[in-house]
Amino acid sequence: MINFSVIIPAYNRADLIGNSIKSLIDQTISPEVYEILVCDNNSTDNTKEVVESFFENQRCVKVHYYQEKRQGVHYARNSTALKAKGSYLYFTDDDMIADSKMLEEFDKWILKFPDLAVLGGKVFPKWECPPPYWLVQYFCDSTLSLTNNYLDVVICKTDPGIASCHQLIRKDVFLEAGGFRPEYTKDEWLGDGECGLNREISKLGYSFGSFSSALTQH
Repeated sequence: MINFSVIIPAYNRADLIGNSIKSLIDQTISPEVYEILVCDNNSTDNTKEVVESFFENQRCVKVHYYQEKRQGVHYARNSTALKAKGSYLYFTDDDMIADSKMLEEFDKWILKFPDLAVLGGKVFPKWECPPPYWLVQYFCDSTLSLTNNYLDVVICKTDPGIASCHQLIRKDVFLEAGGFRPEYTKDEWLGDGECGLNREISKLGYSFGSFSSALTQH
């Protein structure tokens, strides 16, 4: 039985997405309970070949490749969510590196708080070079889709600041809320992305949880 569907929108990150997929394959949770779905959003590099190289992997995690022709990361996320088999959808990006216990941690918190509809965790930076002091001091926050959880556990009725690069959502709630709102697409602002989705989920009366033990790097 598949509990988690990991959804990765991809666009010209062939040099990075392989590391992202590998980190998700190398999870401590059983490979039988999750799948990885990559949605190629009109890449012009060899993203397709990189993804296909993981179809056969040592842990036998199911990896799927899809395409979305409408340009925009949330179009890719929404269309792929309809193909997912899991009861929970985990959304991430094509340059993220998941901690090996990430899905196991989410599973633990779902068992403890089964009424939660949306879960997030800590996103910490993976610097490509030593950062200047001002970047660390002023921008290690949602500006760079980073989260520094000062509390280990947060349970609330409104969005505690969960970004779509590290967001777990019950599939039934995701569909009820109408999915992500496509935002900056082809130089045009169309919607309010995950913020709009999270506000709608809150309006529907569902709860959010953020857990510092569920880690990923960005």
